[in-house]
Amino acid sequence: MEHNLTPLSNKIYKSRWALKEALHFPRVFHQKWRAFLESFYVDVQRKKSPIPTVELAELVSPDIEVHLSHFLGRDGNVSTYETLAISSLVSHHAPSTLLELGTFDGNTTLQMALNSPPDAVIHTLDLPEAPMRTKEPISKADLRYVLDAKKQRRKYVGTSVESKIVQHFGDSTNFDFTRFMDRGPIDFVFIDAGHTYECVKSDTFHALQVLSPKGMILWHDCHPFWNGVFRYLNELSSDLPIRRIANTNLAYYFRNPDSR
Repeated sequence: MEHNLTPLSNKIYKSRWALKEALHFPRVFHQKWRAFLESFYVDVQRKKSPIPTVELAELVSPDIEVHLSHFLGRDGNVSTYETLAISSLVSHHAPSTLLELGTFDGNTTLQMALNSPPDAVIHTLDLPEAPMRTKEPISKADLRYVLDAKKQRRKYVGTSVESKIVQHFGDSTNFDFTRFMDRGPIDFVFIDAGHTYECVKSDTFHALQVLSPKGMILWHDCHPFWNGVFRYLNELSSDLPIRRIANTNLAYYFRNPDSR
């Protein structure tokens, strides 16, 4: 049986169908509606953001070699494409000293070690296993990762690049960053620690103090849902040329743009 619906009757038909679906499958309807609203909100906020977007292909050589191991992540890790982006940037720039704020389970730490020069050193800082009072506030959303017991099994342990990694424990907002400069200023900083406005502001301030003239800072979770990070980076972009990498929640800054 064919239906010959006018535009108006077609709209009415779709509305009735949607209502019927909502009544019969309220949970599914709620999930779809929430996903739509979240996607709409993110699109609006990103369009309002002053931070431009750049494709990864514009930042690295087309023939770049990347090595990945045990990279499939879980909640708390960067995405697979973000892992590829970070590894590609490290491989392309070949930094001799790297700093990671927020080790978690060591997934990103391992990939940075695999893709940095053989004589490179990676300093990585995380809160200790026993919770400690931090100088700046931690968001409730961060607590699940701070208290994650599985993260204590760091992925880099027992690998061929473990010797390149120096694990530190402490509060990044109240830490002596000169401890990371045993070989001089830092060439590559990855910030993925506390996500409150205060934490990311403090981490960025200290990272800039130890960054080498050719250094790069990479932030994770430049996303409207992590409002503290997103708001701070939007504000900072009026002073520093910050860019976001397309299809990721990564934002970056080069101290010397020519080092790209």
